[in-house]
Amino acid sequence: MSPAIALALGLATVLVAFAPALMLAAAAPASRRVTLLRVACAIAWTLLVLRVGAWSFATIYARPLAVVAVTAASLAALRRRRAQDAPRPRVAALALASIAALALDASAWSARFYAEPAVDVALPLAGGTYCVLQGGNSKLTSPFHGRAREYAALDIVKLSASGNRAHRLLPRVLADYASFDAPVTSPCDGVVSAVADALPDRPPADPDDAHPSGNYIVVRCATALVKLGHLRQRSLRVAAGARVRSGESVARIGNR
Repeated sequence: MSPAIALALGLATVLVAFAPALMLAAAAPASRRVTLLRVACAIAWTLLVLRVGAWSFATIYARPLAVVAVTAASLAALRRRRAQDAPRPRVAALALASIAALALDASAWSARFYAEPAVDVALPLAGGTYCVLQGGNSKLTSPFHGRAREYAALDIVKLSASGNRAHRLLPRVLADYASFDAPVTSPCDGVVSAVADALPDRPPADPDDAHPSGNYIVVRCATALVKLGHLRQRSLRVAAGARVRSGESVARIGNR
C-alpha cells in the first residue's frame, strides 16, 4: 500500500468516526422515539469505526475525541425539545441502520474469540507504544489476513509521538516508519523451528508479493508455532534449532 493511500484511509477513518456525532448534532428536533434511534445509530456506527478504522495511518489520539464528540452530541440530542414523530418509513430506516451497525459491531468485537485453545505468549516488541493495525478472528478487523484465512495473524505497528505509524504523514524511506529497526524479542521460552534472513528490505510501497512474510523466525511456543515476520535483513541473532527465552532479543523489524 502506498503512503498516499494509507494517509487517505487514515483521514477517511477520522472523518467517518466524527460523522455520526456531526449528523446527530445537526439533526432537527424529533420525537423521543426518533431521537433514541438516532442516538443508538450514531453510537453504534462510531463504535464500529473505533474498532475497524485505520487509526494508525492518521493518529490514534483522535479515537478518544470521537468518543467525546458522539457522547456530547447524544446528550444534547436527548435534551433537545421534542417534535412530532417522523413518518414510519423514516423510523424504519433508522431502526434498520441501527440494527445493521450493531450486527457489524458484534462481528468486529467477536474477533477476539477463537475455537482453538489459547496459548499464552508475550508481546515480542518493547521500547515504545504499539497498536494492532489488523488482526483477530473477523474479516472486519483483519481484511487481508481474513481472505487468506490467517485469522491468528496480527499486524503490529510502532507509533510515533503523534500516534501515527510513521514520523511523517507521507513516509519516503523505511527510516520514516516508527517500527523500522525496532528490536524483536522471543514471545516465549521455546525452540526456533525455522528462519529466513536473506531477503532485502524493500522500500515503501514496493512489497515482495512472492515472500509475504519477508524474513522471519518461527518459534515453537508450547503447542503452537509463532511466526515473527517482516524482519530486517541480516538482523537475526538465532538459528534454527536454537533455544530462546521469553524476552530475548532475536532480530529487528524490517520490511518485506
